[in-house]
Amino acid sequence: IVEGWHKFDPNTQEHKSDLDPTKVTMSEEQAALFQKYVKSTRVRAARNISGFSLPAGSSKEDRLAVEGVLKQAFEALPDDLQGTYFPLGGLTAEQESALQAGGFLFQKPGPMQLLGAAGAGRDWPEGRGVFHNEAQT
Repeated sequence: IVEGWHKFDPNTQEHKSDLDPTKVTMSEEQAALFQKYVKSTRVRAARNISGFSLPAGSSKEDRLAVEGVLKQAFEALPDDLQGTYFPLGGLTAEQESALQAGGFLFQKPGPMQLLGAAGAGRDWPEGRGVFHNEAQT
C-alpha cells in the first residue's frame, strides 16, 4: 500500500526528513498562487505514545495517563518553548473564547466523522487539551 500510494518502497528506500523551512522552494507561479490564496495554515501531528493504545482504543484512564505524560513533557521543554497547557475539561469561558479565536481549539468529533465513529470522542473532554508556547508559534 505504501509503495503504491507514495511511490516509495520501504524495503529498498530510506525516508529522509528535512524540516528546515528555508529549503522549501516554489516556482514564481506557485509563489504567486500561494500569496493570493493562502491566508493561514497549520500542521497537526498525531502519534501514538509507547505503551498506550491509539485514541480510538483508549479508555478514559488511558487518556488521563497520556495527558499526564504529555504535561510532564511540556514542563521539560526548553525555555523558548515553555508555555501553557489548557485541559479542555477545565477551560473558563474566557480561555475557550481566546483559544477558539486563535484557531487552537478543536471540537469533539461527531458520530458521523471517522474519529467519532471509531470511538475517539468517548469521555469527551477528559484527557484532552491544547498546549502552546508563550509566543503561540
